[in-house]
Amino acid sequence: MSKYAVLIQSLHEATAAPDRADFEPFLFNEPGHLRSQPCSEGFAFRLFHPARQRIAARFNLFIQHRTGLSPCRAPFGSVEFSGQLATEALDFFLDGIEAFVRSRELATLRITGYPFAYAPAPAQILAQRLLNRGYAVVQAEKNFHLPVGEAPFQRGLHPTKKRYLNKCRRAGFTFAEETQPDVARVYDFVAASRQHRGFPVSLDGEALRDLFERFPADYKVFTVRDADRLAALTVAVVVNHRILYSFYTAHDACYQAFSPVVLLTEGVYGFCQRHSFGLLDLGTSPDGGNPNYGLIRFKQHLGAQVSLKLSFEKAMVS
Repeated sequence: MSKYAVLIQSLHEATAAPDRADFEPFLFNEPGHLRSQPCSEGFAFRLFHPARQRIAARFNLFIQHRTGLSPCRAPFGSVEFSGQLATEALDFFLDGIEAFVRSRELATLRITGYPFAYAPAPAQILAQRLLNRGYAVVQAEKNFHLPVGEAPFQRGLHPTKKRYLNKCRRAGFTFAEETQPDVARVYDFVAASRQHRGFPVSLDGEALRDLFERFPADYKVFTVRDADRLAALTVAVVVNHRILYSFYTAHDACYQAFSPVVLLTEGVYGFCQRHSFGLLDLGTSPDGGNPNYGLIRFKQHLGAQVSLKLSFEKAMVS
């Protein structure tokens, strides 16, 4: 398509250009975040419209052991674009990406998508185009989120969770945003909670600290305390101006009878209301590759809605 150009840069040279994009950028695909990911070789692809001086789509690729990855280490990568982008323009962009992958003689291209709730039209369009191009869905996850509006958090709560919420209040538990979090202590609390439940931690302490140092305005910690004792916390990240993603939630097992994560989620929901976020992402609910039915039920009882989160893979050489 002559009115578009596919621009390719090393990730070390790429710059953010959110004011020139036709879509709402996600933090995990911004150059600064990409450079924090541990793969050494990466490339930024941009579908550029020279006449309008606008970026119509973007994609980022890491290369590791003859495999193309999007992302290297983040919740997702994939292709960002507006739902109004013409199908032939998207195909032109995908052609350019695949031509580059083949020129590097990569065996496989793997793309981890964002939850459909983030951008429903682009997510559906991209899934259809990738499937038609011979990609296979290698992982299909249920992702949970709370739509944030004027309605109070309690409106969507299951009766059992309302009882836990009231129990925490009667006990005097308090919610807060930690404006100067002790990241080492936060990590230790999360790691201990996950170890108790038999879950791994996807980041080590140094990597989490690095994210807080690189993006101090985007990474946040929210807590629930019983007087001075920490009962529960979550680490959240500002994905963009519409979306807050709560990705490390943990609680002290001693407070199981109070379920302090309910009060915690109410507090984070209120934060989203005050700061005009429209979606609170509660993430997926895996357990070693299998569904964690207890966690799924817990999130549903918080009032969470579900959307798909798909990962695609394609063999690039015969």
